[in-house]
Amino acid sequence: MTLYADSKYPVRDDAAELHEREWDAIARCGAWWNAEQRLALAAEARRARCEAGVQEAATHESSALGADLPEAARVVAREIALGGTRVDRAFYENARSQGLGEEAYVETVGVVARLANLDVFARGIGVPSRPLPEALDPSEPTRVRPAAAIDEGAFTHSVPGGRRGGEEGTDLYGDSYPVSNIVRSLSLVPAEAKGLMRVLATQYTPEDKYSDYTFSSQPELTRAQVELVAARVSALNECFY
Repeated sequence: MTLYADSKYPVRDDAAELHEREWDAIARCGAWWNAEQRLALAAEARRARCEAGVQEAATHESSALGADLPEAARVVAREIALGGTRVDRAFYENARSQGLGEEAYVETVGVVARLANLDVFARGIGVPSRPLPEALDPSEPTRVRPAAAIDEGAFTHSVPGGRRGGEEGTDLYGDSYPVSNIVRSLSLVPAEAKGLMRVLATQYTPEDKYSDYTFSSQPELTRAQVELVAARVSALNECFY
């Protein structure tokens, strides 16, 4: 049985496979949070969306309550889950002042944003949000920070593209240059940036095709139509990008 067997609409195989991989990633240890904590972040995000009336309850939302998760991480997860429109430098600095490291902040944003993609997709095709998985990995976080990360003027440090990123940048972005801000914003935790790039490549446009306006990853839509939908959704979500 496929992930979306209950959908009355066809779902491309590559999208279903991507989403299965996304669920697997949420349930595994990251660089700064362990598997249980990552799932707790997901549950906290869902709980916030359910309480705000923008998502129907699925399962395990209550599992966030007793998890070993700093309050600052919960606040960030809830705010990102509700769209992040109030996230600014003051919000970020407050999270840091409450003891949340910038790397843990980035991983929190990555987990919650990618969960939102899965939940909104499910709602879009008319199926319930998929249940949160059980933890798949007992490992402890590596807490390895990219040596190439520098201050590029964003809230957190990031890994530059091109020559400034060195080997770490090439490993992360390939030969793509320039690299979009949205991808670099997660690069302090490379696995989260790579995960976002996989989502973008399947559901939007691969990083190395951004400037090729004849390319469309959606067979039924032209690139211009894809960009129109993306721009309209971004405007409705008040995305500051």
